[in-house]
Amino acid sequence: MQRTSGGPVSPQQQQKNLRSSFKGGRFIFQRQGRSTRRAKGRIKLMYSLRPSVPIRQDVPFYKDFAEVIRQEMTLNLAIAVIRAMSTRRR
Repeated sequence: MQRTSGGPVSPQQQQKNLRSSFKGGRFIFQRQGRSTRRAKGRIKLMYSLRPSVPIRQDVPFYKDFAEVIRQEMTLNLAIAVIRAMSTRRR
């Protein structure tokens, strides 16, 4: 990528404007040259993506979920066992 005076990357080479580009893992490639059925042409590495900002969890969902399930199961399990035993066939 070549940096310009107007910004870090020219608008033609921004990720959203690349023609015939595709993502492979954490890389973005662009097909170069003619493509036919047999030979798809060359590919050029345009971007290498890496996480730059850590994203923290807003809601500790799994921790809260596990705690609520544990509380509810201990409460409701005894009631469910009593009900099942009272309706069993002898």
